[in-house]
Amino acid sequence: MEDLILSIMERAGQQMPELITIDEDYGQLMYDGNTDNYPVVFPCALFGNIELTWTTSGSIQQGKGTFLVRLAMDCYHDTQLGSGTEDWIRERLQMNGRLCRILHNYHHSRDISPLERIKSVDYTLQGPGNIKVYETTYAFEICDRSITTPL
Repeated sequence: MEDLILSIMERAGQQMPELITIDEDYGQLMYDGNTDNYPVVFPCALFGNIELTWTTSGSIQQGKGTFLVRLAMDCYHDTQLGSGTEDWIRERLQMNGRLCRILHNYHHSRDISPLERIKSVDYTLQGPGNIKVYETTYAFEICDRSITTPL
């Protein structure tokens, strides 16, 4: 479990060299109103917000979990219909689709099930710049055999 997110980040970095920032999500896209920019370079992919629910059977714990991937891009082009630059919309959507295909069904190890995309949403950040975020939730199951029952 300890290296699941790092493994996923490495996979994204190897297959999507156009991503300038790939990092654990620790709030880089949160705007506090005091800065003129975000502490990342776009396009970026941020991974994290793991949530797990555990059950125990003997000395084995089974977990059902989710985590988020946030793909964020700056949008400084006029993309309204008829502007001649509508392809910027297509490019952003294609990049998000590629990242989803790279991660969906990715099988990290025998103790972690293949990743399953379960939710997608996109939104624009409130803050400096025109930042579009494509947020995808992935589900997985994990078996932790390292837990021991106290005597």
